[in-house]
Amino acid sequence: LLFSACSCNGQADTCNPSSGECFCRTRGVTGKNCEKCDDSNKYSGNPKDGGTCYYPLNTDFQYTFNLSKREDINFTQINFLNIPLSSDRDVDFTLNCSTGALINITYKSKTFPEEKEYTSMKPCEYFRTKFEHKNHVFGGKENTTFLVYVFNFKTPFMLQISFVQPEKINLLRFFIIFFSCFLSLLLIAAALWKIKHKYDSYRRRQQLIVEMQQMASRPFSTISVEIDHKSHNQLISGEKKDHLDSVLRRRKKVSYVFTRCTQNQFWECISDEHGIDPSGNYHGDDPLQLERINVYYTEASGGKYVPRSILIDLEPGTMDAVRSGPFGQLFRPDNYVFGQTGAGNNWAKGHYTEGAELVDAVLDVIRKEAENCDRLQGFQMAHSLGGGTGSGLGTLLISKMREEYPDRISSSFSVVPSPKVSLSTMVFFSAVLNCVLVWEHSDLVVITG
Repeated sequence: LLFSACSCNGQADTCNPSSGECFCRTRGVTGKNCEKCDDSNKYSGNPKDGGTCYYPLNTDFQYTFNLSKREDINFTQINFLNIPLSSDRDVDFTLNCSTGALINITYKSKTFPEEKEYTSMKPCEYFRTKFEHKNHVFGGKENTTFLVYVFNFKTPFMLQISFVQPEKINLLRFFIIFFSCFLSLLLIAAALWKIKHKYDSYRRRQQLIVEMQQMASRPFSTISVEIDHKSHNQLISGEKKDHLDSVLRRRKKVSYVFTRCTQNQFWECISDEHGIDPSGNYHGDDPLQLERINVYYTEASGGKYVPRSILIDLEPGTMDAVRSGPFGQLFRPDNYVFGQTGAGNNWAKGHYTEGAELVDAVLDVIRKEAENCDRLQGFQMAHSLGGGTGSGLGTLLISKMREEYPDRISSSFSVVPSPKVSLSTMVFFSAVLNCVLVWEHSDLVVITG
């Protein structure tokens, strides 16, 4: 038999002795005589006359090539090309080979069509470099092209390769997107708050209808009110002192709530009995005073004593009067809870509108004081029956506290309006509405004038 010499365009070292088909050594070069590129797999170029075939790599993608199949046994080389498109960004090049190999990197452009060497005969284990845009012209008419040659490897062989042009942070775009998202969240929050507000208003209206129906269904009864005028000195002395001493002997931990800030004399009396000055310091000399002091006071830092009292009103004026008074610095600042509009002697405003908006804040403060008591016995509330805050918000607060603390004693000290002092007839209607709910939810009601 006659054998013909291998004609492989310099792309193969051996060929089939019987058919003369060349065993091409470069991946992507194909044909019986290694005369064309495998365009079905996106290889391009001209393997004739000393040329070769390249696989085009897109920028910002990572490619993995696995040469481990049986038909890959003759491959010892693979070539790539990349054309960066962004003219103002650097190019990060990364190449990682599974086994030993060598790499050559060249580049060319329209102005310089001949390949220029960037690196030669570099080991391919993990190779990384950067092509800066100030040294190369990317994109445009110049169209700089990078050519990568990986050779001198043996199959099975695997490599990962990538050309990446990382995007620079555009601060203007960043802040525009950030503030757009922030404003969108604000609008969503405002819409949700609006929906919640309307829903709460709807619930209050429904509650008002139910309560009015319940009140209308109750039979009328006779109420006898006895008003006994006493001087301030008489209140401090005599029977009230005996009553306070009896309470102190029986109860250890009680939280006190005041819904209209008109009872300064109470804390002046209690502070005097326990030896507490307006700044909260103890100056007494009786051991019984310290023994019973925890009923009304909480010991704070620095040896000072703070009343277990919450002061509530729907307008800030009375709070300012208490703060400016002789015992204004005695109370805890967080226990001043007040609104801004007032109720104007209107029971409905204190119970259903302005008072309903403030009651949750009041309950939070009451819970905090109750949690600080190790043996909570109950609550006492001093309020006015005629004012919108004392009557409307007072009854709402008593009902809420009865729901939350059903097993604690609730006492109310209610001050009825006097026709000699009150200038508005509304106070008497508020007093009647107040009496119904106070007697329903309180364990003890003491009416004074």
